Amino acid sequence: MVDILSPESPSRIALLLIKTIQSNYKIIWQIPASSAPTAKGVECKYFAPSKGYEFLFCHPSPCSLVVSTVNEREHHGQQASAPKAKEAKRLDLFGRKVYSSGGLQLRIANQQAILNGHNFNSWAAVGKFKDNLPQGSQQVFTALVDEGKAVAKTSLQASLDLADAAARIVASGVVMRRLAWLQESGLPPEVQNTLQDLPFEGSGLFSNQTDARLHSLKDSRATLKSLGMRTPTTQRKPFKPQPPPQCQYQLCHRHEPYCRRGRDNR
Repeated sequence: MVDILSPESPSRIALLLIKTIQSNYKIIWQIPASSAPTAKGVECKYFAPSKGYEFLFCHPSPCSLVVSTVNEREHHGQQASAPKAKEAKRLDLFGRKVYSSGGLQLRIANQQAILNGHNFNSWAAVGKFKDNLPQGSQQVFTALVDEGKAVAKTSLQASLDLADAAARIVASGVVMRRLAWLQESGLPPEVQNTLQDLPFEGSGLFSNQTDARLHSLKDSRATLKSLGMRTPTTQRKPFKPQPPPQCQYQLCHRHEPYCRRGRDNR
């Protein structure tokens, strides 16, 4: 699909926002904090396979030593979905809203890219009928097909740009939720910056590399101690007193007394 796009940079044309779009965002911006992340019923219009793309339908679950430590500090009876602190909980909720909005935009962009690619291929197929038209109509027909293909290519590029923006919005939502947990973990700021920028695999909130990275840090003992974790120390074998060595004495055989032989014992 990407091979449809030409390597040349598209012409920059300023397009006015249509009145329908202007009216929509003005209504939403009246109550920005209370507005839902997605409009009601919109998610049902854009489908994607659930298998392999669970991150588009479910929020990533909290995981890693960071989450376990915060839950233990806040005395949660079980694994909590958000920190207990008020500000951290608010940041986690805001991250969820951003994540939901980005996930929906990603599905919309995917559908637009598929339809725009199909639109371009349709115009290319229609162009094959040029020879069946009268000679005087062929030039106009060719211009019409070229214009349709150009519009389809521009729309396809716009959908790919939308997908890129949506992926970045999803990443922003993940980072917000990670920060909510990291700020309550008590980790040093430089460690928090490292952990929040680890890859997002789609299933867990924190990367699968988080726990290994905590153990591999230069000051891993101090880091794990700040998390309230016990660091493994070199274990020595308990001292066991050894019994005194037993001396082995060799039995010495007694020598029989020397007897002078008589005449009969020659």
